[in-house]
Amino acid sequence: MNYDMWEDDMEMHSHLSALNKTGNDLFLIVRVTRIWNNTTSPGILIRYNMILLDCENNHMHAVVAPELSNLFAGIIIPGSIYCIRNMNVSPSSGLFRPVHSKDMIHFTAPTTVVLDLNNDLFIPMHKFHITPLNELRDSFYFYGSEHQPVYSTDVVGVVENLKAMRTVQTRHGSRDLMRFNIVDGI
Repeated sequence: MNYDMWEDDMEMHSHLSALNKTGNDLFLIVRVTRIWNNTTSPGILIRYNMILLDCENNHMHAVVAPELSNLFAGIIIPGSIYCIRNMNVSPSSGLFRPVHSKDMIHFTAPTTVVLDLNNDLFIPMHKFHITPLNELRDSFYFYGSEHQPVYSTDVVGVVENLKAMRTVQTRHGSRDLMRFNIVDGI
């Protein structure tokens, strides 16, 4: 794919929060923060998974079907920023959601992925969702009436020494900054 043909579209990309199920001619500029495979116990690939993060700090789960995995595996590296076009969006399926979004992206045969080396958008390396422990159970999305959590929660640490939020100016504009320590609770 010729990168030059996308340069005029850089200002016209979609944000993950604006995606819907009405079309697949989408243009995203996102960082891939994580990649993993789902496999069966004999090692058969179920799907190729990614977490995408945009400049508005939205993240979404993206998947690639096993028959298309050879088109994308190896060219997408965690931590890099990509321009992605022509994918489908659908409601998340199954009982596992690695992010809060109720939708997921499906890469298709016409999906194009181009490494973005010239982007000046600020896209963080990671997104953390901090939930007070007393609100953790209430933050689950539940599946049906069985009250089973639909996304996994990984408690990676405890926040200590939380400082007041302040606004700082960066080359990317105003950013809110909050200082704290994350400890393992020991």
